[in-house]
Amino acid sequence: MIKIMKSWKQRKVFVSSNALWIMAGVFSLSVTTGFFLDHGMPFESMSGQELLIYAACVCVLIPLCKCLFTWAYVLIEKWACKEIKCENSRVGECGTYMRTFLVIILCWIPVWLAYYPGLWNYDPGQVVQYLNGDFSKFHPLIHTLLLGFCYSVGWKYSDNNMGVILYDFIQMFIMAGIFAYACTWLRRQIRCRTYYILTVFFFAIFPVNSIMALSTTKDVIFLGWCS
Repeated sequence: MIKIMKSWKQRKVFVSSNALWIMAGVFSLSVTTGFFLDHGMPFESMSGQELLIYAACVCVLIPLCKCLFTWAYVLIEKWACKEIKCENSRVGECGTYMRTFLVIILCWIPVWLAYYPGLWNYDPGQVVQYLNGDFSKFHPLIHTLLLGFCYSVGWKYSDNNMGVILYDFIQMFIMAGIFAYACTWLRRQIRCRTYYILTVFFFAIFPVNSIMALSTTKDVIFLGWCS
């Protein structure tokens, strides 16, 4: 590990050492804070000794996390160097995009079936605005119109579940398209097949991604566009 740390400055990598220190600091602070809160030690009631223990835990974790992150990124760089030959044509990128899109969608379908017809969360109260024609600025108008349209389709065919299914598939395709574009962009920039595959599987299998893709909250689509 020490050799890896020493060789870091001699290697041309896509993540700087300062960035890794920041990542290690944020990660260590988050883990330590979560541990203390999980064990019933809120900061407002901590004694001076407990605060010192908290600070010591953070200080010990930061260099350990820095070593771990450095090791991970050095491995990724080695893979990238071995696989530097990568397709750069638009046709190749289009094929990569479509394969990534299909993998993500296929991995999300079982999650959708488990929550069939979908996750109708708190934001669908906006449907009332759509039906009454009395819109407010509390929710984004585009999302309100999309929810109302999907609900009206289900109501027209006497099956509200159809409206939920329609909304879920629209949102799933949008989010899968955004994630596929991100993976394709990383594939072109980093040129590492292993890193690309790991990124695809994160978007496809990590539960938060699939569950939020099925949720009718306004945050999902707008966060995807912002990213």
